[in-house]
Amino acid sequence: MWQRRYNADPSIVGQTVDVSDVGESWRSGAGDHKLYTIVGVAPRDFHGLTGQADVFIPITTRPTEELGESQSHEFFMVARRKPGVGVAAATAAVKLLGVRVRDEFNERDSNRGWGATARPLNDLRVSPIIRRALLVAFGAVGCVLLIACVNVANLLLGRASMRRREIAVRLALGGTRPRVIRLLLTESMLLAALGGLAGVALAWAGAGALSAIDPNMMVPRGNDTLNGLGTVAFSEVHVEWTALTFSLSTTLVVGLVFGLVPALQATGASLSNEMKSTAGDSDARQRGARGRRMLVVVEVALAMILLAGSGLLIRSFGKLMAIDPGFRAEQVLTLRLTIPPGVTEGSMPAFYTELLDRLRALPAVLDASLNSCPPLGGGCFRTPIEFPDRATVDDAPPQGIRVSWATPTWFATVRVPLKRGRLFAGSDRAGAPRVALINEAARLAFWPSENPLGKRVRINGEKAQVIGIVGDVRQFVDSLAKPEVYLPYAQSPSSQMMIFVRVAGDPVALAAGARRAIYDLAPQYPVYDIQPMTARAAGATA
Repeated sequence: MWQRRYNADPSIVGQTVDVSDVGESWRSGAGDHKLYTIVGVAPRDFHGLTGQADVFIPITTRPTEELGESQSHEFFMVARRKPGVGVAAATAAVKLLGVRVRDEFNERDSNRGWGATARPLNDLRVSPIIRRALLVAFGAVGCVLLIACVNVANLLLGRASMRRREIAVRLALGGTRPRVIRLLLTESMLLAALGGLAGVALAWAGAGALSAIDPNMMVPRGNDTLNGLGTVAFSEVHVEWTALTFSLSTTLVVGLVFGLVPALQATGASLSNEMKSTAGDSDARQRGARGRRMLVVVEVALAMILLAGSGLLIRSFGKLMAIDPGFRAEQVLTLRLTIPPGVTEGSMPAFYTELLDRLRALPAVLDASLNSCPPLGGGCFRTPIEFPDRATVDDAPPQGIRVSWATPTWFATVRVPLKRGRLFAGSDRAGAPRVALINEAARLAFWPSENPLGKRVRINGEKAQVIGIVGDVRQFVDSLAKPEVYLPYAQSPSSQMMIFVRVAGDPVALAAGARRAIYDLAPQYPVYDIQPMTARAAGATA
């Protein structure tokens, strides 16, 4: 940002910056645009734990009431272990510390059973999903490399067999065996070097192609990532020196190992037999042929392993594509807004209502709605759920459920079916009795043998009545839907919402019109993360 926005100004330290001026959605306690003094410039490649931060602000500038709220768990703590302290010991210590903090700040019953966990930060640098995929790809590439090496070694053996008389002449004229081996290794190393250079060039072109196709495409995070840590954008994929060093080392080892065996065999034959007529070398030819046949067997076996693995991957991918995610992403455009500082949650419902009306007025727009948690987005906000109508056990840990806020037409916008009961209505607004919708997974988890309609639940300390059951919407394409509850946006307003727009044609064609409609209403609310819902689903499947 120092280079992009401030042209690497060397006098940047000491200058002031308005957080709203840099597009940061920051809530200042005074409700105005606070100025911050720049005290330093972080390294170019450091973007915080989320991998997306440009500005770092002291946590002590947050409002005191937010920092002192014991129920707020939005912060991650990072600690460096002392020398000699192992991961297991540190993890156990953090767990005990979590129990102490829970007991000291146990202000609400819903806080029972909460605690703290710790994981090595380095393990979260790459999402487990991405790590497994890369390991599978690495194994496949290694298998292909072995097949190619065996093939080249077979060719080198055949070529060395045809050059036995030439090599015998070189030895007879005074050439030593090490010098002849060195000559043959030079040829094999040259072949390996040419192949390595071609591979590096192909990798470089492939990394550039990924950035050109869709630089903002994000490989989705897994369940164990840390607030965005572990996500990989296509624009971040590049060839670095560690990869080049590994490729160079592999090239040298491959050229040496698979060139040395043919060289040793070619120079190990009897000099007198090779200088004689071909009648006496039938045994050597047969030994060479047997060696080449064994290499062919190894090559075919490796090829069968690779084909079997590829077939399983293709079959798995086909099954993933056939999974019903619980919604229909076709012809839906999604986008978010950067809400400037000072905007209160109480003022957002009226703004979003007018914004949705403007979007619905655009040509080809069928409907527009809001939801706080996009499907296949990696999971919603999770909170304890309580059942006021049931007897509770004091020592029983609270049950958790995922929560998302939605407007009444969101379910029709993304085609989430209603199973029983009713959906949200315009009458479910602030001041009206609180209501909630649950998915099928929640029904099976909490009311397996009874009708949940009309039952009361407590979410975030507020009681609500279950009025309907909707279909399951997956948050991860490779796992079943989790229990989820939907709350009406009008009764629990928030500024962090995603907009869903269903159109009659191509959603990409609507992007410019949607930007213009939002700009005309609120030019201070920049649009970001705008893309078709199908692109999000494709990224999750990948």
